[in-house]
Amino acid sequence: MLAMLDRLVAPSEEAEVRVEAAMSCVLRSHAGDDARQTLASLAAGPVSDEPWRAAAYLAQLGDAKGWPAVVSAVAVTSPQHHRVIALDAASDFTQLQGTTVGSLTVDVHGLIAALANDEAIGVRQNVPRLLVDTGHPDARAIITTMAESDPSDGVRAVASATLRRL
Repeated sequence: MLAMLDRLVAPSEEAEVRVEAAMSCVLRSHAGDDARQTLASLAAGPVSDEPWRAAAYLAQLGDAKGWPAVVSAVAVTSPQHHRVIALDAASDFTQLQGTTVGSLTVDVHGLIAALANDEAIGVRQNVPRLLVDTGHPDARAIITTMAESDPSDGVRAVASATLRRL
């Protein structure tokens, strides 16, 4: 099994396969530093390789190196589906809130709250859940505003349903 994982971590494999194999290696305490380094290099990779997946795994391991990939992916210029997945990945950084990575500071709460006003409905629909999941201190107020005044019926419905569960 471990030999197979080693082959899947190899640079000849697709990035998604390498990410999953590297995390499997870390979880099995196999090739620990090498596997973590693979995750870090994949988190710094091109958007086409969806680096936020590796970034989320690093965050779960207590490493904030992938935060820049998440911040880049939620930029308005990224496709909506990338932004939604990256937003989910951002929630894995909650335990690292305030950590500095290069010139960036991990600010999960600020990132998610800012996206409450995003242009994409699909992005905004994910904000209420993530505000709650990450323990945002102003979650109720932000979600209430979304429930009362978002231009989308769908976003208002999601925000209202989230408020009923609080």
